[in-house]
Amino acid sequence: MAKVQAPVVISANCLLTGAVLYWGSEGLWCTNLAGAQVYDDLDAAAVSVAAVTDPAAVIGVELVPVKVSNETVEPRHYREAIRASGPGAYVLPTAGEVHVSV
Repeated sequence: MAKVQAPVVISANCLLTGAVLYWGSEGLWCTNLAGAQVYDDLDAAAVSVAAVTDPAAVIGVELVPVKVSNETVEPRHYREAIRASGPGAYVLPTAGEVHVSV
């Protein structure tokens, strides 16, 4: 596995709903990548991961590499781009008739 490089955000999934969450700059989980706290220091990010991990509320807490340009936070990996926009937005068409064959 490749080593994570800063800048990063903390991401997890809500235990009850499965929603993608990001540790926000206001000290709460949020559903929008734009509201995530960006860490330029991996040691500080690791300390925060330990502090915000609550097995009764979230699962899969991890550091996610991002890029910041013009104060806009964007994922650096396509997996996170899909998670940030929701898998349904990427996989399922938005309009028209859908045919699924198994």
